[in-house]
Amino acid sequence: MTSIFPDRERTSFHSLNAGGLDWDSFPLRLFVKGNALQWNPADIDFSRDAEDWAGLGEVERRLATTLSAMFIAEQNVALLEGKVDRIIGMHAGKLKGEASSSFRLSGSH
Repeated sequence: MTSIFPDRERTSFHSLNAGGLDWDSFPLRLFVKGNALQWNPADIDFSRDAEDWAGLGEVERRLATTLSAMFIAEQNVALLEGKVDRIIGMHAGKLKGEASSSFRLSGSH
């Protein structure tokens, strides 16, 4: 496979394997759990997309795979940032959101 980023060649992606997405990976389990609260993208018929994928060249497939991996990585960052915010909030003795409501209460006196 020709790399579009030869100096940053990856050999694998945590949430993507040879058979497609790894639905047992934590980010995708979280994705499924979140989507259960609304609509389910698994209900969408992707047969046309499979045909389109088959017609893509090597570079186009690599670009699509890289973009998908970047999206999943961003979801991991967002999850980590949420954990850090909660840890900082707990360390300060407050949960996120309480500090701003406390400020409003104390400022209104």
